[in-house]
Amino acid sequence: MFRTIWARIAIPYVVLILAATAALTIYSSNIAQDSYLVDLESQLSAEARLVSESVSTLLAEGASVDGIDALVKRLGQLLEARVTVIDPDGAVVGDSEEDPAAMENHRERPEVQAAMAGNQGKSTRYSRTLGYRMMYVTVPVRASDGQEVGVARVALQLTQIEERVSRLRYTIAGASLLTALLAGLL
Repeated sequence: MFRTIWARIAIPYVVLILAATAALTIYSSNIAQDSYLVDLESQLSAEARLVSESVSTLLAEGASVDGIDALVKRLGQLLEARVTVIDPDGAVVGDSEEDPAAMENHRERPEVQAAMAGNQGKSTRYSRTLGYRMMYVTVPVRASDGQEVGVARVALQLTQIEERVSRLRYTIAGASLLTALLAGLL
């Protein structure tokens, strides 16, 4: 008799605790991921504006690709991010990770199109070049007279954010199982 009463009381509570903590896990990890992504976009935006200011004179004066690429590679090291500078035709004239001459035209990329329209652009997608998901943020590069002379793009891979969210999910799931076990014992 006591076992039947115990089962009638304990099992629904354990199931309720597991369901509530599963919902909490999903909800809190999604909020954490969104927060990380907003912070990352803000950081990349500031860095893209810095790159834009750094290369605007070189682009406006028609500097060589080698000169622009050397600066972009240095900026990529300093920012610990992937930095790309694109001319108004979509040709890559500097990239911190690759040889610009070997890269395809970037004119059709959504974040580049937004920057070419005079706005900040953002895109999160899988990089075919590097082989992992990245967030890209672009800003227009303007000469001192206000003319748009290119696009500055800064990108970071999302593996760290994905790992943090995964750790959060595992931590909450472990706490949920422990709580359900304790609830069942009580």
